[in-house]
Amino acid sequence: MVSSHEARTAGILLFMGKLDPLKGVRPLLKACRAVPDVKLVLAGRVDEQFAAELRTLLPHNARYVGQKIGRTAATSGRRDVDGAPSLCYENQPFSILEAFACGKPVIARTLEG
Repeated sequence: MVSSHEARTAGILLFMGKLDPLKGVRPLLKACRAVPDVKLVLAGRVDEQFAAELRTLLPHNARYVGQKIGRTAATSGRRDVDGAPSLCYENQPFSILEAFACGKPVIARTLEG
């Protein structure tokens, strides 16, 4: 049975990977703004140019935790789902494989042809 507190909490979404526009970071942040109950954690490498833009794009319910080496370092806290919103074709993303290995579902974007 789900408690009333759990029903009101949307959860924690983890994005782990290169923080790059091609990886779908901008649409992910836009979606995050639309669902303020979701807490977004971003972990990964970001280049200087996009880092400056990222600071202005982060909504109040998102935080960037920096580059983490290995999933364990980035996910020591609780999370409910992983996100893979890439705007390009991905072959076999390690972030999805690692999420599945941890028993976590993944929300991914599909590309229309």
